[in-house]
Amino acid sequence: MRAVALLVLLAACTRGAGTRCERVCRAEADCADKLEVADHDLSGCIDACADLERGAATQRLVEEHIRCVNAAPTCAAVLECP
Repeated sequence: MRAVALLVLLAACTRGAGTRCERVCRAEADCADKLEVADHDLSGCIDACADLERGAATQRLVEEHIRCVNAAPTCAAVLECP
């Protein structure tokens, strides 16, 4: 019973992380399309973001990047986020 509850919680956490990464990577991909930047890899972005978000040392970097993308007033600013 505990194992099932743990798996459900783990799946929920992973799904939430993936959703945030998907949203920020989609915003970057949309901006890359608008600015005709051809080297944006949506699936690679999502995978890298999710991997970084799982790491204790790198989770803060993902948070900062997401805040930057969300606050960016233009597509050029979105693509300049660290």
